[in-house]
Amino acid sequence: MRFSTRNLVNITRSIPHYPAKPSRELRRNMSAPDFSGVTPAASPLEGLIGINKPSGISSAEALRMLQGIFKPSKLFAPTFALEAAKRAAEPANQRRRRRGPNAVNLEVKIGHGGTLDPMAQGVLIAGIYGGTKELGGFLGCTKTYECVMMLGADTDSYDAMGKVVRWAGWEGITKEMVEEKLQQFKGEIMQVPPIYSALHMNGKRLYEYAREGLPLPVEIKARPVSTVSLEMVDWAEEHDYEFPEEAAMEDKVVAEKLEEQKGGVAGNEATGEKRAAETQEEEPAKKQKTDETTTEEVKEEAKTTRATKPEGKPPIITLRMTVTSGFYVRSLVHDLGVALGSAAHMVKLVRTRQADFEIGNENTFEWEELTEQPEEVWGPKVEGLLNKWKEEKQKKIAEGRK
Repeated sequence: MRFSTRNLVNITRSIPHYPAKPSRELRRNMSAPDFSGVTPAASPLEGLIGINKPSGISSAEALRMLQGIFKPSKLFAPTFALEAAKRAAEPANQRRRRRGPNAVNLEVKIGHGGTLDPMAQGVLIAGIYGGTKELGGFLGCTKTYECVMMLGADTDSYDAMGKVVRWAGWEGITKEMVEEKLQQFKGEIMQVPPIYSALHMNGKRLYEYAREGLPLPVEIKARPVSTVSLEMVDWAEEHDYEFPEEAAMEDKVVAEKLEEQKGGVAGNEATGEKRAAETQEEEPAKKQKTDETTTEEVKEEAKTTRATKPEGKPPIITLRMTVTSGFYVRSLVHDLGVALGSAAHMVKLVRTRQADFEIGNENTFEWEELTEQPEEVWGPKVEGLLNKWKEEKQKKIAEGRK
C-alpha cells in the first residue's frame, strides 16, 4: 500500500495523542460554556497563592490540575463570564487569529514563579491572571530547602531518578567530617550545574546532550552562587532508601566523558581563587600549580571508587539550606560526596520556602486542601488571598510603587 502525505496525516490524526483539528461545527459546539445567569465580574479574580506541590508530578502538571479544579468552580464563574463577554465583543478578524485549545475553550490563566523537578515537593508560587505578571520577581529571590542525600553512589542525574554510574565506599565518614566539609560550601561559592539540567548550550538543553550521549560543544562553566545558611540537621543509619538501578557500561562511559567536560572547582575555595585572579596578577606557573594540586586532591578523594556495589546500607544525611537564585541542590550533594572522598546522590528534596511563601503559612495551600476538599472549604480561602493581593497591589500603585 502506498502512503501519500495526505494518508499519513489522516493516520496520524486517528491516533488519540494527535487529535485532528476540530471542524467548524465542532468548534461551535466546543465554544465557551453557557454563563447565562452569571453576572460577569468587574475584573478577573487574580493574584498569587502558594501550593505545596507533591513529589511525582511536574510543575506544569500541577498547574494543569489546578486549572481543572478552578474551571468548574463557582468562584471563577464570574471571571469566565467576563472573559466570554470580552471574546464575544472581539472583531471577527481578532477571533480568527486565536490558535490552539484557547480558541474554543476558556481556561484559568495560571503560571508559576520557579519550577520544581518532579522528584521535589514543596512551595510552588502560582500566579493567576494578572498575578502572572508578578512571577518574574520570584526567580531571583532566596529559597529554603531540606534535602536528604545518601552516600555510596553517584548517579547520572545526581538524584535517585537517575542510574548509578559510580560506586564508592563510605567507611570512616563521620558526622564531624560532614560538618567540616560543609564549611567549604558556605557563603559565596562557585558551582558547576549538573549535566541533567535545563540550561541551554548552543541552542540545546544540557539534558538533551546527556540523553543522546553527545559530547558537549564546550565545557560547563562554574557559576557564582550563594548559601545564606547551610547546616546538617540529621544523620541516620537506619532508613528505607535503596540504591537506584545501575547504569549499563556504555552509559557509564558516556556519563564519565560528560563529567570530564565540567569546568571549574566547586566550593568557596574556588571562589577565593577566582577573586584572587580578578584582583591581582598571578604568575602563570603558580596558577598552573594550583590547578594541578586541586586535580590531585580530587583524585585522592576518589580513591574509594569501587567497581561493584558496596555491601551494607550507607548513612543518609539531611541538610537544610537557604540559597540564592541559580543554586542546584543536586550539585551540592554530588560535590559534598566528592569532598568526603565518597559518592552521593539526592534521594529527597523539599522546598520549604520561597520569598514570603512558606509551607504552613496561610498563603500556601496543602495539595490535599485543593484536590480532596470541596470548593466550600478552599473557595473562601482562595478568594480571600486573591482579594488581599489585589488590595495590596492597588495600594502600591496609589503610593507610586510597583
